[in-house]
Parts: sequence; structure tokens; C-alpha cells
Amino acid sequence: MIDAGWLNVGSLILGLVAWIISIINHAGDKKQKNMKWIALSIISFSACAIAICLQIFYNLHLVKIGDWVALGDNAWCSCCFNSTCHCYHFIKCTYVVFKSG
Repeated sequence: MIDAGWLNVGSLILGLVAWIISIINHAGDKKQKNMKWIALSIISFSACAIAICLQIFYNLHLVKIGDWVALGDNAWCSCCFNSTCHCYHFIKCTYVVFKSG
């Protein structure tokens, strides 16, 4: 079985991938006529959603093993990461949609 700590590592990596894809999407060719930005936006948002799911699974693991101290320590960081990730991607995807249309 894979150690539950890898859920945090996977969440961090997927969160960074989501941000990098979003930045690449924004910095792409402005005169590009094809709809590549739609695919990049969907991939970026999906990576963000999977990262948040991994955080939720890690919190579930902490509840199952009864590690309430670690859950309390992890709660603020998890909430901060999740809200930042969602807000950033919502604003970024909204900007890309309105910029292109």
C-alpha cells in the first residue's frame, strides 16, 4: 500500500501543474485562432480538482487513523490551499473565456 503522505505530494504537484498550465495558457499566442485554450483550461481545472480531492482523501485518512492533532494542524493549510487554488482558477478561466470571446 502506498503511504498516505504521497497524497500530499501528489496534491502539491498537481496544484503546481494546474498553475503552470494556466500560465502557459495565458502567455500563449494572442493571435491563435484555434481553440487550444479550451483544452488547456479544462486540463488546468481538472488538475486543480484532483489536487483538492487528494487533500480530502488525506484528511479522511487522518480521521480513519484517529490522528486528531495532525488533522488540526493540516486543516488550516488545506483550507488555504484549496480556496487559493479554486479562486485562482476561477478568475483565470473566466479571464481566458472573456478575453477570447
